[in-house]
Amino acid sequence: MTTYVLVPGAWHGARVFEPLARGLRRAGHEACPLSLTGVGGRRHLLTPSVNLDTHIDDVANLLLDEDVRDAVLVGHSYGGMVVTGAADRLPDRVEGLVCVDAPVPEDGQSLWSLVTENERAWYLGGTSANGRTSPLPFFDPRATPHPLASLLQAVRLEGGLERFRAKS
Repeated sequence: MTTYVLVPGAWHGARVFEPLARGLRRAGHEACPLSLTGVGGRRHLLTPSVNLDTHIDDVANLLLDEDVRDAVLVGHSYGGMVVTGAADRLPDRVEGLVCVDAPVPEDGQSLWSLVTENERAWYLGGTSANGRTSPLPFFDPRATPHPLASLLQAVRLEGGLERFRAKS
């Protein structure tokens, strides 16, 4: 049995991973879809101080609070930044990483530094004075604002990804 921690991309909550989580559970695995602070079902917690470190803490705290060991962290899109940072913080609790249509950052990189000019324009096009960026027009209508600070903050990594079994 494997425990999968499922981290969605920007503007999305845990619900996007529910169909996958149900399938993983039917196959005998543990599946923990996660809404990050300020997004999805946790949108009421969105403040200008929510950043990438906050989201990395969300994953790290889940691993610690639930005493998860040998987890496979799955990150979609922006979630690749989050799972990479969480794996670096708690490598003894992570078996592998899966990055789905997601960047795999190196130390000092931010999502902002890894995306195209068009994507940067999307982020800024819907930014409000309180540091929130609006979902893109083609997203599911249930998508919620996302903290701009999390897209701008660089990840700080101390070790290499070669420590982990699964990379993609």
